[in-house]
Amino acid sequence: MERLSNIKNNPFIGQQINLEKPISFLVNNIKIEGFEGDCVLSAILASGFDCAGTHLSFPIALDEYLNLPVSLITKGTELDITAPVQRMPAINGAVYNIEGVNAGTKISNLIRRLKNERINSLNINFDEGKIDFYPPTKQVDIKQISVELLIIGGGLAGLSAAKYGATICNDILLLEQQNLLGGDAILFGNNSDDENPEKLVKDLVKSIRKAKNIKIKASSAVIKLKDNIALVQRLSVFRGKLKQEFFEVSAKKIVLATGCVDRLPIFNGNRICKSFGLGSIYRLASSYGIFPKGQSSIITNNNAAYRMALLAADAGAKIEKIFDARIEPKSRFIEFAKSYGIKLETGLMPIELKISDDKKQLHLEMGLVWEDRFGKKSTLNVDNIILSAGWLANLDLWLQAGGNVISSESPSGIKTQGKLKNISLAGSNSGWRSNFAIMQSGAEAINYLFRKKTSDIVEKRIDTLFETPIGSALIYKENILDAAPKYYDFGNSFICKHSAKNNNIWSNISLSNKIINYDILNNKAFSLGDICALNNISKLSKLQFEQIVKERAIKGEKLFSTIQEPYDVKLTKAKSVTNIPNYLQERYGKDAEVWEITSLENVSFEVGQLIFANSDISNPEQALGSVIYQSNEFCVALIAKHKAIVGQQISIYTSGGHSLAKLLKPH
Repeated sequence: MERLSNIKNNPFIGQQINLEKPISFLVNNIKIEGFEGDCVLSAILASGFDCAGTHLSFPIALDEYLNLPVSLITKGTELDITAPVQRMPAINGAVYNIEGVNAGTKISNLIRRLKNERINSLNINFDEGKIDFYPPTKQVDIKQISVELLIIGGGLAGLSAAKYGATICNDILLLEQQNLLGGDAILFGNNSDDENPEKLVKDLVKSIRKAKNIKIKASSAVIKLKDNIALVQRLSVFRGKLKQEFFEVSAKKIVLATGCVDRLPIFNGNRICKSFGLGSIYRLASSYGIFPKGQSSIITNNNAAYRMALLAADAGAKIEKIFDARIEPKSRFIEFAKSYGIKLETGLMPIELKISDDKKQLHLEMGLVWEDRFGKKSTLNVDNIILSAGWLANLDLWLQAGGNVISSESPSGIKTQGKLKNISLAGSNSGWRSNFAIMQSGAEAINYLFRKKTSDIVEKRIDTLFETPIGSALIYKENILDAAPKYYDFGNSFICKHSAKNNNIWSNISLSNKIINYDILNNKAFSLGDICALNNISKLSKLQFEQIVKERAIKGEKLFSTIQEPYDVKLTKAKSVTNIPNYLQERYGKDAEVWEITSLENVSFEVGQLIFANSDISNPEQALGSVIYQSNEFCVALIAKHKAIVGQQISIYTSGGHSLAKLLKPH
């Protein structure tokens, strides 16, 4: 990565940093240099580190989606503040620690140079440890705040909801995870006759800052949402010192305007070092003025990638070529890109990405695609790859709050189902795309919550004759022997297909009446991106999709795991041991009990299936427990303490509906 030129009025100027105030700090004894206003991630990237470590022996790109936890060391070895690297402010002279980083010594780094090994890596072995982030809330003071209306997200939808809500409600709190308001509106540009997004954001921010009944807290991440209570971590810098605050915000009404996230194209090597997500690069460039060094190419199936190329070119970055899987796509952004001299190749699917022999470039193989058939292949060397396979609604908080999602035929592959009484969705995380519709949805979310008359939202779009819609999911299904894995999502689940290790990681999934029956993924919590990718590849039924979401994507009391060893449960007389899945750790409380259960309908159960008091309940937040083991001899479940008695009849939710079972005895 490198800092972009400080070009006046360019969105990639790096709005958060002060180039006149350089700073330096240590991360695991590695000296990192940056500028006042940097986050730890941006400074690490700008210092030349673009590789996080290895997974299955392949180098993994360093990206915000990894959510790497970094801790600020203030008293010897005591770790006082922990946050993801993309949210942790960089402080001059500070000492930070990232779990699992092996910095190496000067001698070992010299040996690595002589062996032509990577020295731009944090050297984390993702095969061994966990990287889930969870702030240490038990040892900090948590302030209690009560508000009438809480708005989560400071993009166009959240800002519009705040502006309109101020005419109805006298007590509004707006939370934004980033330091700046506006979200990703500038990246997506304007549709049809929408106003310029820069002007829209500027006007909205100016308006809500004038409102006396709206409080704004930026750099404030909601890390848990349950029972209309949001747990918030806020990190701020005052006079060169880092301040951490935790709030529990109790709100009568909540608007979720959390936007959308990138989807990952699925092909071999799709997370190799020097590959980046489009949204992540946009935020790094706009906030910190950094961009991939050298010439970059973009792989896409949507028009936002062309908008990114234009913004990058205006800032002095080099986008050499855009590969679009769509056949002859049309967009005004595409025409602008051509006028900038950016090359365009269409109808091409990425097949494999690997590191060149000299380890300085990426070797990209593309193939012509037509109706799921592949033709002539072409290869080229590139410095970096920016990936953009469409967008996925950011619905994690919606799920935590008890909302439901189902599969959809839309490019995102997902949509919400049903409503929550005092929680409403707004913006792109509820499916809207044009700025006009996104802003209107913010106002309509307020009308819904305050029982006002609602209106139909108008989606302004350019005719498909002039603006080609986003393409279908970018997936190359064939496996390449000994190639790098195909990851299903950008996140830290690392769910993938890997030819050399396991020819088909999903081979044990039955798509008839059973969902999950395998050991290799029992310790995995799926992201929505993982599940949508699985759905694209395996064509799950709606019931199967919904069941996997409930079993694997809903987080419990402990929403992000600390780095810890899972506790063991002895399951047979032969003393074989099976771990309780990591994604169930503390979901039913620290003192959850292991019970033996039996079916009353002579059926087998699957790991992860939810247990309820009766068949009238299916909300995952009301589950008593989950199945953790099934053999020919017996079935074992994890049950919340004091929720079970010997002989109690229970109901287990399967892909075929509820199935009756009975609790036998504690195991």
